[in-house]
Amino acid sequence: MSEVIGFVGLGAIGSPIARRLAQAGFNLVVHDVRPEAMRPFEGLARIANASAEVGEQAEIVFACLPGVNAHREAILGATGLARAKRVKLCVNLGTLGEPLLLELERGLLDAGIATLDAPITGGVPRAELGTLTAIVSGDRAWFERVEPAMCSYANKRVWLGPRVGSAQVMKPRLPAVCRAPNRER
Repeated sequence: MSEVIGFVGLGAIGSPIARRLAQAGFNLVVHDVRPEAMRPFEGLARIANASAEVGEQAEIVFACLPGVNAHREAILGATGLARAKRVKLCVNLGTLGEPLLLELERGLLDAGIATLDAPITGGVPRAELGTLTAIVSGDRAWFERVEPAMCSYANKRVWLGPRVGSAQVMKPRLPAVCRAPNRER
């Protein structure tokens, strides 16, 4: 695949997701604040020195970060994604809660960047197998554009509608969501 996909956050869940994207043939550029987290991606993906550098190389960037401060810094900080000129979409895989997600969305929108709210569930073993569940809210056209990439790590993808933040609200109600029909390809 020729389109470059960005990935920020190579922790316990992010690393296997990024690896699955690369193995599925996506042209990947990655960043993590910990250099040791990026080493396994040498030869598999391009390595970036900051989130903004990822966003200068990719129109679509997935973010899988560990907490409030990591999200604010990687997305809105001095070298954050919002500083990049090329990126058009941030796909946020974290479970942040609606208030923080909407704060990040506002900052990204001010920079002309859209947000897909796409928290995942399933843990590390399912991330490694590509059998996570992705609960997605945001613009439908963006969801359809990134769904082929999501297929590499999530065998179940549920789109909840156009309102960013809906997925954050719905994730605690996941047992009911998991019974929803899968989107067939």
